[in-house]
Amino acid sequence: MGRGMDKHALGMIEIIGAVDGRKGIAVEDIRAALSAGPLDLVHGERFTGRPVTRIFATASTVVKLRTEVKFSPRDMRRWVDRTLTRERELDAHHPCKTWFLLETDGVLVAGNAAPRLEPLHRALEHLDGQRVIGHLDAVWDLYLRVAERTALRLDEGLSNFGLDGDGRLYYLDDDTYRWDRFISLTQLIGVLFSQHPRLMDPVIDDLGKALAARVMTHFGDEHWLRVIAEEMRGLFFANSAQRRRAEAFVGALDQAYREAAGIGQAHDPGVDRLPPPPADAASLDGDGEPWAVLADVHSNLPALERVLDELKRLGLRRGVVLGDIVGYGPHPEACIEQLAASGLHVVMGNHDHAVASGVTGRGFSANARWAIDWTRRRLPERHRAWLARLPLYLRGDRWLAVHGAPRDKSFFNGYVYRQTYEENLAVLAERQLSACFHGHTHMRGVYYARGNVRGQAEAHKLDLSRYDGVLVCPGSVGQPRSGAPGAEFAVWAPKTRRLELMRLDYDPDPVLRDMEAGGFPGALSERLLRGR
Repeated sequence: MGRGMDKHALGMIEIIGAVDGRKGIAVEDIRAALSAGPLDLVHGERFTGRPVTRIFATASTVVKLRTEVKFSPRDMRRWVDRTLTRERELDAHHPCKTWFLLETDGVLVAGNAAPRLEPLHRALEHLDGQRVIGHLDAVWDLYLRVAERTALRLDEGLSNFGLDGDGRLYYLDDDTYRWDRFISLTQLIGVLFSQHPRLMDPVIDDLGKALAARVMTHFGDEHWLRVIAEEMRGLFFANSAQRRRAEAFVGALDQAYREAAGIGQAHDPGVDRLPPPPADAASLDGDGEPWAVLADVHSNLPALERVLDELKRLGLRRGVVLGDIVGYGPHPEACIEQLAASGLHVVMGNHDHAVASGVTGRGFSANARWAIDWTRRRLPERHRAWLARLPLYLRGDRWLAVHGAPRDKSFFNGYVYRQTYEENLAVLAERQLSACFHGHTHMRGVYYARGNVRGQAEAHKLDLSRYDGVLVCPGSVGQPRSGAPGAEFAVWAPKTRRLELMRLDYDPDPVLRDMEAGGFPGALSERLLRGR
């Protein structure tokens, strides 16, 4: 639709364009809505919004004036042009949504007009369970499609979505936000279970399956099903009925994850030959005796065997491995076999997930992707299935074990380092945890909080009893980056809260020869020798 001008007592209206670029709302329809006068915005009613946004409506058209947007006339046109371009890229709004400029009393105001749709939060009040699922499934589809394509999220409130006369769903709001990896979407689901008591168990099971299907369609990664499930477990619900709904939804997500990851399926006979790691973190707290903390083995068999032999010498039969069993190195199968037989607890790292799922995405260097692809081509299915079954974290008596960082909702992508440690210590305090054992950085050491004091401790033997919260990285078994070669791990004594950071010499020649034979990038071999 081209630009047009019209004069009236209400002011001059200049049409900038419609979302689909061809058809839009006519000037006379915009003027009719403006003539009707502004509407009151009431939470939960048909029209909601911020006080600075003025809304006008007729039976067929809704007009918004964005009075908070204040620029010079030239910059105002640029702002509207950029906004319209972004909405065309989103492909989430009604195709007839039209942006315009209104000039009145010498002031230029940005506005938009769209067909009047039925707000979804009102429509759901009159529908049965299966029809509710259909409309919410359309929300999941639109919301996740936008997130995957643009790394932006729509405002999750159901009042921000509307249905046309044919039941097609569109986004009503003008604003978008940075994608937060399903966190806000999960909170919306929690609100649904609190405010819609008609969502009973059979409906919730179908709703969980619908969301899982959309996640797999748009993101192709079953890991996010576990992320959503874990976030749901952390939500507050006011009564047992709401908690039952949430548990049923989480159960559906868990089942969808198992099916997507191929866990427990009859066609995978090799899975039983690899026993899963222990799942009960309480066994590590039982008698207060010391246990081992390992991280980032990265398919380095000589280094892993050196550490396991040392654990036997020290009489340590228990411990936790903080992820990244595979990646970077040439011995993925042997390292998995060793740890599967060790009796140690193991959590999932980002390289483990990438090898199990084939999804690398952002956050991997070219060398890391090369090693992941190499590993997937050589690793038997039963070993990939063992990686897929690893838990995302362990939680014991006031401690957490995770590959990434306490504040990272995806569990294995976030880092604890100088720029982020204070935020992660704050998360520990919020969760009433006194310690987090993490990997991912490959740099051994401890960040601590004591009262209002925050800092870093780097001694090999540490008394952590005087600290309120600690972030402990044992370094890396297979590829340390603390500045010296060797196989790193730690020993934790929960009764006394004493920690010993250890580094063992081993012969790297066998792993270097195998990396050369496998055609590994030279930079990965050099790191083993330099320890950084």
